[in-house]
This record gives sequence, structure tokens and C-alpha cells, in this order.
Amino acid sequence: MKIYYRMLVLHRKMMLRYTFVFVSIFLSHVCISMIDGALCAVHMKYRSITNEESMRNFLGLRSHHKTAMTQKHKEELDDVEELDFKMVDSKSVLVTEIKVGTPAETFSVVLDTGSSNFWLVSNEADDSNLKMKKFDPKASTTFENSQDSTEWDIEFGAGAVSLRLGKDTVKLNDIETLGQDMGLAFQLSGSVFYTGSYSGILGLGYPALAAEGTLPVFDRIMRENPEFSSFAFAMSHKKLLIGDVEGEESRGLYYENDVHFSPVIEKYYWEVKLDDILIDGKSSDLCTNGCGAIVDTGTTFNTFPSFTFAEILNLLSEGDSEHLYDCDRFKNLTYVIGQKEYTLTPYDYLLFKPNQAGAKEACAPRLMQMDVSKSKKAPYLLGEVFLTKFYTIFDRENDRIGFAHATQPHERSVSDYPDILRFN
Repeated sequence: MKIYYRMLVLHRKMMLRYTFVFVSIFLSHVCISMIDGALCAVHMKYRSITNEESMRNFLGLRSHHKTAMTQKHKEELDDVEELDFKMVDSKSVLVTEIKVGTPAETFSVVLDTGSSNFWLVSNEADDSNLKMKKFDPKASTTFENSQDSTEWDIEFGAGAVSLRLGKDTVKLNDIETLGQDMGLAFQLSGSVFYTGSYSGILGLGYPALAAEGTLPVFDRIMRENPEFSSFAFAMSHKKLLIGDVEGEESRGLYYENDVHFSPVIEKYYWEVKLDDILIDGKSSDLCTNGCGAIVDTGTTFNTFPSFTFAEILNLLSEGDSEHLYDCDRFKNLTYVIGQKEYTLTPYDYLLFKPNQAGAKEACAPRLMQMDVSKSKKAPYLLGEVFLTKFYTIFDRENDRIGFAHATQPHERSVSDYPDILRFN
């Protein structure tokens, strides 16, 4: 049996002019290929499932476990839980700290709305090049191994990971889940894992993206605590909020004006209908047959299907899509979602090279091509470029995504851009 997954690009090394990303999803594999460094999920396969009974045991593994919170924790929780995150690996990856096991240990994990599994690097991974903190299941009194000998293999363009399944206590601030499904990476290869900046991934996507028989972290939180049915990213403040993310505590502090919601197209990706793409207020005519937009915290740039990318560049930059750019050439880029317009000015989406006086000397857009499918309705991705401008709510109770103008703690400058994405 094989199960195929889309995989987050954890580390992006961009070339100065353009990095072209080609993603092709077929029935048998998902592959993300990138110039000068990549993470590419080809497929995930299960091993050592020898009969129908063992398959049933795997799919229903530890089904008696529930997410739980002590009464003390419930009494202490506010309406909103806030987790700080930071941008690591040249400011290109979102990482927060969580606690795992008993006694609780702190681990840094990547926050990714484009995947749903939760996994940490195990102490069984003895590669001397792996500098991150590793999880020792034997040191936790609440850890339970899988009753099945199943292993997961995830292959990447620049490496691979092998995982075993287990369960343990996971804590995000005061929110605690017991018996949380998790993967233990016992074998890793590829330079993308050698930075030491994070120990794993915490996926925030829908259960349909998770390994069969497992429940994502946020689903376990939501099951026992219905008040925590939404989360939001205040990217400009480096905050992940869980709970009443539209309340008065957040309004004014993290966002302004009203939140406008759009329904999720399918409970798989966090994807909404994209009505149109405007260039300086004029339709690009690229969504006449319908488009989708996936909101993905694991993507740094905004992406476009390859068959639209060249046209978008031409429209935005008046035909010059080869080298460094005159900053004054660029136009406003607007996404129309739910009949509401969300505009990125050139200042929002450009990289720039300052001259010695500090002025912008040359520019290039933080946009790239990515084919999530071969369909002419292939989705666009809204990454950090978009999320920094717009406070974004992921509402699981109503299966919708909300956007509002984000407040900015300070005026953005060249120092806010990921180091590897800035001109040298």
C-alpha cells in the first residue's frame, strides 16, 4: 500500500534573478524540484504490513486515546492562546516551540498549514551532521510505541526521512493533548536537515493530508476544546493565535477593519476560490475558468502556475522579466477572493537591492512558478508575502478562511526580508 503526500518545502535557496519551481503531482508521486537546493516529496510508502488484520490494527491504532486537558488547565486558559514564532534559516522558515513528553521537553518545530503530520527527529538518528535537538522516547513516561512495526519512508529531492509511529503528550502553551499521534524520524539524509534550527514539523492542515489512522495536533485540540476551533497567523507580529482569534483582543492589535471569510473549496488543503487577479485594478483574465488559492505558511513567495507565470511577470513589470528591475516599473497585484480585493503594492512583494545611500537601486518580485497540478485550474499559493500584509484566520468549525488588513509593528525595511532572498 502506498500513500502519497504533498510535502512542505522547508528550506528555500533562491537565485538572484529567479528560482523557478516546478511541482508535478501525478497519481503516483508528488515532487517539488528547486534550483540549488530542494526538498522533494516523491512518495510515502508503508512497510511490514503483512495482512488485513495488521492493516486494521494500524488504521485504528490506539483509538481509545483522547485529547484531554486537566480541569486546572481549562480554568487557566484565556479565550486566546498566543504562540510566538521566529523566522530561522535566513528568515525563511516559521518555527515555534512546543513541549513534548513527560517530563516535558521543549522542541522547535516548523509551522505548516500545507501539511498535517506531526513528527520529530528521534535520538535513533545517529547522523553526526544532524545538529537539532532529538526526541528520546525512552525518556518520556507517557510515550507509547505503535503496536505495528510500520515504518514510513518519505523521499525528497535533497534527502529522505524514515519514520516510526508513536504517541505522546504534546503541549502548546497551556493547551495539552494526550496520546497525540506523532512520527519519530530515525533516519534522515540531505543538507536541508543539517541546519539544527528545528526538530520537526507541526502540520496544521486537514486530516485528509495526514497519515491514515492518525489525527493532527489541531484536530485533537479541537475535539476536546470546541472553543479552540480556529487559529490565525499574525505574521507581521510573529504570532500564532488559537481560540477567539476574531475577538476584541486581536482587533486593533493584530488586525484592523473587518474580517472577510471565504469557504474552503475542499477539506484537504486550506484552499479558497480565487475570483480574479488584477494588475493595477485591471483583470488579468487568468481566472476566467475558475482558480483556487492555497494559503500556505510553508511557502515564502507567492506562486503562480507555470502557464500563467510569464504573463504575470510581463503584466507586472511591463515586459522586462529577465534580470534586475527598475523599482518604478512594477504595478499593484490584487487577489480577488470572495469578491473582496486584497492588494499587494510593489513595496509589499518586491525584493530590493539598496545602493550605498540606502535607496532602492534594483528590484525583483518575490514571486515564482509552481505547478501543484497539471490542470488548467492549478491553484495559486499565498505564502509569507501575502500573509505579512493580511491577518489570516483558519476556521475549522465553519471550514473557511478569513482575511483582514494586518497591523504592522514597524515600517518594513530591507532587514525584514529573508537573508537568502535579498540581493547581496
